[in-house]
Amino acid sequence: MKKSIIILSSTLMSAAVGAGVLLEGNGVKISSADIEMYVKTQVPEEQQKSVLASPKTLTQIVETLYLTRRLANQGLHANLLNKGELEWELKLSEQRSYMNAFINHKVDKRIDGVDWRGMAKEEYLANKSRYLSTETVEVSHILIKGENPKDQMESVLAELKAGGDFEALAAKYSQDPSAVQNKGNLGYIVKGQMVPPFEKKAFSSPVGEVSEPFTTRFGTHILKVTARKEARIKAFDEVVDSIIDQLKPAVRQRFRGEIIDRTRSEKGPNVNEASFNTFLHQHKAIAPISGEK
Repeated sequence: MKKSIIILSSTLMSAAVGAGVLLEGNGVKISSADIEMYVKTQVPEEQQKSVLASPKTLTQIVETLYLTRRLANQGLHANLLNKGELEWELKLSEQRSYMNAFINHKVDKRIDGVDWRGMAKEEYLANKSRYLSTETVEVSHILIKGENPKDQMESVLAELKAGGDFEALAAKYSQDPSAVQNKGNLGYIVKGQMVPPFEKKAFSSPVGEVSEPFTTRFGTHILKVTARKEARIKAFDEVVDSIIDQLKPAVRQRFRGEIIDRTRSEKGPNVNEASFNTFLHQHKAIAPISGEK
């Protein structure tokens, strides 16, 4: 089991942040500015505030940075990387960062002008079947287990017929462990949620009537359907927020792709075919690719 090498109490963590230096030793120094930059560049924006306020997560970030820098220093001292290759790799990483910053800037400007409600309406009208609300029933039940459940249930039914309250009798007699708290009320259920005999009885019983006794593998039941919601297409206003939440990442990705495609198709770059083919021929001679000539 992995054990954290960085142990900071919330009090010490607060003091360290105030002092500006969170950790120092073995040639490594980590400051509050390092943590803020790490979170800003590595954590989704919507999670950043909660990450910075969490001692546990903050400690994990400090440890990650410590391990990275400590081991990187050892690799540096061992001269394990070719300096030219490293500089090229760092330059490529820098270019990718600028590329993503530029694309995100362009996408953000387009996103600001999107009529999300209108786009959601189009999606809703084109795919109404996706927003079907299935039939549900609100059910209360009384469960009797053990020997002679039929006789016990007949006694409960007699009290109900004499005007007894279903919930009170469920709390008194039901052997469902949850009945003490919920008085037999299971809330709304959908098809496929309960065992088949219970489901069949629940969805075929009229609202307000107590069912005849029936048996499942749990014991003998009676139930009462207290409300029913028929299957229906949800109204647009019920689902508009969830539709917009689903649309946003897809639209953002589409805008990003359009910028890349536009750049790919622009005029300007010329391929030196002679140099390209010479380069390709040299490397094919070293490592021919299977299936290619």
